[in-house]
Amino acid sequence: MMALTHTVFATLSIGLLGAAINTPLSPVAYSFAALGSILPDIDTTGSGIGKIVLPLSIFLERKYGHRTITHSLLGTVIFALIFSPILLFHGSSFYNCLVFGILNHIVLDAANKTGIPLFYPHLSRAVIPNNERFRILTGSREEYVFLAVIIGITIFIIPLNRVGMRGALHYLIRTPQSAVADYLAFSSENYSVFVDFEGVFNVSQKRISGYWEALGSTSRNSLIIRDNEGRIYSIGSNPNDNIRSLRIQSRKGKKLKVNIQEVNLQNQLLRDVLKFIPEKGESYLLGHIKTYDKFNLQYSLDEFSVCKAGVNRIDFIYATSKDIANQNLSNLLVIEGQILIRTVYQDKEKIGIPHTKVTLRKTPSQVITFYIKDIYNLEDELRVKSNDIIRKGDLLASLNSKKDYLLLSKQQAEQRLKIAQQELNKIKIEAEQEIKLKEIESALSGRQRDLTSATELSKLKIYEAEAKLNLALLSVKRLEQKLKATQIYSPVAGKIISIQVQHATVTLRILTQDSISAMETELPYTDPSESIEDDRE
Repeated sequence: MMALTHTVFATLSIGLLGAAINTPLSPVAYSFAALGSILPDIDTTGSGIGKIVLPLSIFLERKYGHRTITHSLLGTVIFALIFSPILLFHGSSFYNCLVFGILNHIVLDAANKTGIPLFYPHLSRAVIPNNERFRILTGSREEYVFLAVIIGITIFIIPLNRVGMRGALHYLIRTPQSAVADYLAFSSENYSVFVDFEGVFNVSQKRISGYWEALGSTSRNSLIIRDNEGRIYSIGSNPNDNIRSLRIQSRKGKKLKVNIQEVNLQNQLLRDVLKFIPEKGESYLLGHIKTYDKFNLQYSLDEFSVCKAGVNRIDFIYATSKDIANQNLSNLLVIEGQILIRTVYQDKEKIGIPHTKVTLRKTPSQVITFYIKDIYNLEDELRVKSNDIIRKGDLLASLNSKKDYLLLSKQQAEQRLKIAQQELNKIKIEAEQEIKLKEIESALSGRQRDLTSATELSKLKIYEAEAKLNLALLSVKRLEQKLKATQIYSPVAGKIISIQVQHATVTLRILTQDSISAMETELPYTDPSESIEDDRE
């Protein structure tokens, strides 16, 4: 066969193979396959490659002849060994293309009238096909027809190689399942992925089309995409998707660098996680937290909820720090949680933080929680509000309603104390008079037993009166202590970050002054092995 026929056929074959295994080939790879496709003709001075290495081709032609050792499996092994240093410099891809081109030449020459000695030095010749009438003579009209056909096929195969057989099929069907499959394939190699789609909003029934970036997948037939303004939607064939897909195709974008940090939270503010988000790149939060704080998530019906509410739980699905701020979640006290921070960089950007797994046991934020009961008039009795800066000893609340009730109770207790004191004095006087009277009677009658019995009875009455007096006194002291407790003072300096009211109980959370100073000076992350108590009642 002519050199051009070998070159085009090798290009066609390697392109078709690459498309079948979904491996796009570069122009350099095609060049190596083309070089390999003409190397076996180094055994004749009539070929182009033979003229380039003329002394070697003269030697091979005189000693072995054309289409002998270089057109056999033995010759293929020799060529593979000679060019094996390519493996050291360019890897196996180009080397494999070169060897494939050599084998391709041998197969094509087997379709020549004379065939090739495949198992040289054995001289039996391999031919394809067996009937000589269907084999092609070099330089004949049949070869030119064959060359024209394979050139036409190659023009189609080279673009097909760029997308692969699977990509071509997905281009034709354009279903959510094919778009998700392509997204997973591209993203696994750290490429950005964009989707070209047409669809209908499931709620508003408005038609929409676009070319938006894909962030992730929620199922085998649903993708999460972001529009040019940063809004996030889900698109696919699921009933719960924001957009019902009419046609969709995933396309490979630029090469990316992806960094993932795993952060474990326990008894700290959600805002602490945001301190681990790098300044460069685009960062997304994935994971969940458990919290007993109240929150209210608000999203448009046509938008995807990147923060999903559960029972004392929030799930994050590609949420950003902006979403946390917009939904007022920064000051939530996280009981426990696990969040992945996925940061995407352009290929030329430097990654500032390596792949890490962090358990935040000691953090810059120290939150103290106060539960103040019996507040019935919030406006008059609570003396602070959210975001107030307080000092140690500042008044937080004055329980006026409770204080009024306790003052009335104290007056009643003091009245009971006064009555108990009067009764005790009265009993003591009566006891003295009765004992004196019994002493006179005993002296006249000589009966000492009656005097002893009267004395014991008088003492018992005095003990009972003293007990009542002590109980009344204790009641007054307890009420005085409760009155003092109606004035609630802060034991720390800091900032009020949240106020929650449930029935007659108010929950205050205070970010301590040390934590505020740490935030202002942007303290770096501390040793994970240390621990600190972040929540006190």
